[in-house]
Amino acid sequence: MDCFERSLGILRKAVGPDHANVAVTESNLSTVYRDLGRYAEAESLQRRALEADRRAFGEDHPSVAFDLHRLSALLRETGRVAEAEPRRAAPIVTLEKALGPDHRRSRSS
Repeated sequence: MDCFERSLGILRKAVGPDHANVAVTESNLSTVYRDLGRYAEAESLQRRALEADRRAFGEDHPSVAFDLHRLSALLRETGRVAEAEPRRAAPIVTLEKALGPDHRRSRSS
């Protein structure tokens, strides 16, 4: 985890906080935090990654879909099902449009 945290700090300084690579690292670190039960930190980072990807790519990009999927899973895991549900369908539709309905990433969402 220390490697992720250090790399995130280095990336933010090198390319700026809104760069797509920063969003990927934030999302990955969010998953680590979720796995460790550090849900507030996980949610904060996942939301930051989502917003950065929305700004960089627009709403209908696979990166945004993956971010929404991860945020939805985190919200469900923390018992916030009502908040998670509206975020469940959008990633599937986006991935099916971008990658096709038979792509493995579309089916796994």
